[in-house]
Amino acid sequence: LTVQLTFEDGERVITGNLSHQEREKLFTTLGKVWTKMVTRNQSMKLPGNKALTDEQSIEFFNKAVADFPQLNIKIPFFTIKETIEHKPGEYVGKVAVPILIVAAEHDKVNPASESDVLYQKANEPKELLIVTDATHYDVYEGKQFQQVADRQLAWFGRFL
Repeated sequence: LTVQLTFEDGERVITGNLSHQEREKLFTTLGKVWTKMVTRNQSMKLPGNKALTDEQSIEFFNKAVADFPQLNIKIPFFTIKETIEHKPGEYVGKVAVPILIVAAEHDKVNPASESDVLYQKANEPKELLIVTDATHYDVYEGKQFQQVADRQLAWFGRFL
């Protein structure tokens, strides 16, 4: 098994840099969106450039939309709630297969520290690969992509 650019706790990733007031506002809004979705079957959607909050994602999104305008879609606001509720750290210790966790050193979306926490909770055999001088999106192309792909292929070759 390999996981890439992940986090241990979605709530920490989404709300970790928010003030108490910002956090309360977010959870109030999520509650209203959830109620509207359940009672009226209406989903609130945000333009991609409004849903993304970190500079790496905004830069990636803008470049992708410039190259492929059809990617300029709206993202369900509820995705934030789902991310907050996603806590792989609660389950990784139950995984009974070898696991390779890939992180990017300068990842602002899912910081490498999140992957490290997940790695600490994982069972052996396990490995943590932190791609140096890479942001979240760098590992999807070029030399960093090749580095990750080579390590993942070696991992599968070793354990499959």
